[in-house]
Amino acid sequence: MKSFRILIVILIIIGVLVSILLLRRPLTPSEIIEDEGILLGAGTGRNVLHLVEPPLCQRGDGPREIAKRASRKFIAESNNIDLFRYQYQLVKVWGSLKKEKRERPVICIKAPCPPIYEDQLVMNVEKIEISNKVLSYCQEVYLRWMGKEYSIEATPIIENQPILFSIKIAETPTGLVSVKSEPRIIGTEEIEKVRAGQKFDVVDESNGWYKIKCGNYCEGWVKSQDTVKE
Repeated sequence: MKSFRILIVILIIIGVLVSILLLRRPLTPSEIIEDEGILLGAGTGRNVLHLVEPPLCQRGDGPREIAKRASRKFIAESNNIDLFRYQYQLVKVWGSLKKEKRERPVICIKAPCPPIYEDQLVMNVEKIEISNKVLSYCQEVYLRWMGKEYSIEATPIIENQPILFSIKIAETPTGLVSVKSEPRIIGTEEIEKVRAGQKFDVVDESNGWYKIKCGNYCEGWVKSQDTVKE
């Protein structure tokens, strides 16, 4: 009987020790997840950060159209990292996710407006770093718009740039000319295609390239040999 009691005591001690170890153990890989997205402010005063999926873009989209495709993943918070330093940037984050009742931002038509709470995913961010993935041109446009003093109205990229002269796109075998993000062929993104006969204002030139205004939210470079001065 005495040995049985000793065995029970030993089992209890082992159980307590195991419980302590489990409580103090580091989070397993299944509890720490890695994700990538854009950190954007939301809520009153933009004081809540959300990780947002980089939106898909289509040619000619304005920032409002792009914003509709930027789906939210979760709220991002941290006890030891100033996440606001990374706002409006593409980042990688590591942390644990949980569901919490949080207030949902709503548009209030008539006061008083009672708060609405719903289950939302929240990540406690343990690590963050800038992603080395390159955003597309229209995604950069979207971020520039979102970061413009939290403006409601979209702000065109090109503002008050002096016009040097005007050009017309010349005839080519395909009838199209590529507009590049930089004045070179290799290592740059094609941001638009323009057709022969279209006319544009030139705001800069560099080594046989013209920088043109191709829309409210579009600017880029075309080869001067593919154009005719007006």
